[in-house]
Amino acid sequence: MSVNVLRASGSWWVERGGRAARVPTDATTTAELLAERKTVDAVAAAVDDAFDTELAALEPESPVTTPCRVVAQMVNYRSHAQDSGFDPARIQPTFFRKASGSVVGPTSPIVKPAHVRLLDYEV
Repeated sequence: MSVNVLRASGSWWVERGGRAARVPTDATTTAELLAERKTVDAVAAAVDDAFDTELAALEPESPVTTPCRVVAQMVNYRSHAQDSGFDPARIQPTFFRKASGSVVGPTSPIVKPAHVRLLDYEV
């Protein structure tokens, strides 16, 4: 089962159908939250009445907390390869690291350092 988890308004939440239920946790980092998977799953399995907060009422934050070590896969699906001008049949799995300083919230400004010529984003 897939669970939609978000960090917003200083707490962790499970989202269902445009509404959210707060995860009862003291976790302040992504790693701490992942260690409490049973708590997250219990909220996800709760009845619909537990989802009593509108998403619009929450201020979204990055679900990835810092400091962190983010490893990402480049061009990880066929249409992305095609959109990027690569031949999907010739793409080899390629991974890259992202610095903690690259993590920003969904409404935070993205700052491009002066020496950066090409800027891309990741979800």
